[in-house]
Amino acid sequence: MSKRRLIFYSDARHTHIYAYDPPLRVEDAVAPVDDVAGTGVDTFVYGFGAGLTMYHNTTVGETWAEHLIKAGKTTFREPEIWNTFPFWRAYSNIKSLRDRGLDLLELLTDRAHEKGLEMWGSIRTNHGQDPAFIDTADNSTFKIEHPELHLKTVPGQPFNWAYSEVRAERLALFEEAVTNYDLDGMEIDFVFSQYLFERGEVEANKHLVTEFMADARRIVDKAAADKGKPFTLGARVFPTPESNAATGLDIADWIADGLVDFLVPAVYGPIQMDVNLPFEWLVDLTSETPCDVYPALQDKVFSVHTSGIHQVDRRIYEHAATPEHFRAGAAAYWAKGADGIYLPWFDWPVEANEKQILSEIHDPDLLREKPKHYWSPVRDVDGDYEGYESQLPVTLQTGVEASEQVVSLYLADDSARSDVRLRLKLTGSVAADVMSVTLNGHELDWKTSRVTRHGGGGDIFAWADFPIEPDMLRLGSNDIGVSVLSRPENLVASVILQSVEVLVDYPGNAANTEFDRISLGRRL
Repeated sequence: MSKRRLIFYSDARHTHIYAYDPPLRVEDAVAPVDDVAGTGVDTFVYGFGAGLTMYHNTTVGETWAEHLIKAGKTTFREPEIWNTFPFWRAYSNIKSLRDRGLDLLELLTDRAHEKGLEMWGSIRTNHGQDPAFIDTADNSTFKIEHPELHLKTVPGQPFNWAYSEVRAERLALFEEAVTNYDLDGMEIDFVFSQYLFERGEVEANKHLVTEFMADARRIVDKAAADKGKPFTLGARVFPTPESNAATGLDIADWIADGLVDFLVPAVYGPIQMDVNLPFEWLVDLTSETPCDVYPALQDKVFSVHTSGIHQVDRRIYEHAATPEHFRAGAAAYWAKGADGIYLPWFDWPVEANEKQILSEIHDPDLLREKPKHYWSPVRDVDGDYEGYESQLPVTLQTGVEASEQVVSLYLADDSARSDVRLRLKLTGSVAADVMSVTLNGHELDWKTSRVTRHGGGGDIFAWADFPIEPDMLRLGSNDIGVSVLSRPENLVASVILQSVEVLVDYPGNAANTEFDRISLGRRL
């Protein structure tokens, strides 16, 4: 099978089945494939519906809103108005295809092959939904009729995988897709819902997950033999050993037993890009095996604003990652040993800017000496998993005896030709503050920096830009240390380090990039 470099996931919902008014034309049904055809994408992955139910014509499970259709409830007024319009579109679009004898998964698979792409399906292992919500399309008969199969000690009421009925329901859907469709691979997604077992019962039940993966391996091996072509099996997993163990995923055993051909270390929320994503342990674990590692590269960067004297009012803003961000993220992943890059989310619609990204990041050679914007993610309510937490924001201690507080950032540029800037956002900082900033132990000179101050009332902040000599950088993890040596005695609020960014440019590129705009302080 060909070497995969760039894998594109479409979640079936927000940029597809929810996005078009019915009836769904065939051209729109295959649009997710056409969006990426002709770029560096070589593998297209399609998510199987919303999790509980499918968008393709399953005979072993349920299609979207099937429980409502059987009950004659096809007038859509969801409990949450936000869901009413997309859920109505999903139901009407799927019905319009089925009324014409069409199957969405068949259409997408055929189109992917026409465009020279491998086609994978992706199935979620769990999905939280209250069985009492019988009138929402985002539910299923199986969940409604079996409240006894739900987890009781974790939020969201996902299914309890300790019950054989739960595992059998997922495996039947998996086997149907592998056997009845012309797919080239399947991904089993453990990340969407991080709970499989009751609290305190994970260790005793983790063998059930390994047995499920072994059953899936037998199914795909039989399909490969029957169809006379290779079939790839993999899983979306968490980025750290601790977070996988907490869910019940025995990754080392899967690899040792040859159960998986690829692994996608990822998180579901928040969807912010992280050049520090700690997947190197998987690269080491798979280095002597045929199993590939395709880390997930998210498509957003988050910024955070805090206000008030105690900095308790936090507002998080989401921005689409620029080509410079994507180059930085992809370059870092390639440098850390990724076998390919997996895009779990991507800005839509896919237009010229997005196609440029997709046509560059699949090849590390195309990223060399291109402008990049390295960015450290910020902590979000959905963002922390076992062993994986965002470093920012950091409340800085004050005083000459206070410890320097360090944020690490992985960089994949060390060229002597580069023009580099370190950029810090310091909330609550005032001109009278005396501060120290270091990069890999080198103290930076504030006289060479450019500081701009913004805001009023309780929300004030400063951007500090430092020119960096290329020889200060390391290929790999770089340590940025910040400390507040002194500030006005009668100012009781702290300085908070909200953002750490490194911007890299090269001669001859400025006219074609956003580097100058960013370096001058004009934000995203």
